Amino acid sequence: MSAMTQTQFPIRLTERAIARVKQILAKQGKQDAYLRVGVRAGGCSGFEHVMLPVDTPRPNDLVAE
Repeated sequence: MSAMTQTQFPIRLTERAIARVKQILAKQGKQDAYLRVGVRAGGCSGFEHVMLPVDTPRPNDLVAE
């Protein structure tokens, strides 16, 4: 797992987006979950964005707190 500062992290969330993600995770009973963001094959252009809560990051995940 690689720890990165916010200035190094490839994705930036606004304070409002962070609050909304926390709200959604809390509704699902996953307050301590991580939000995995990725891209996978599919969709009209061949790729689609994926966002899902996970309990534990994978070894190669980039983690921003």
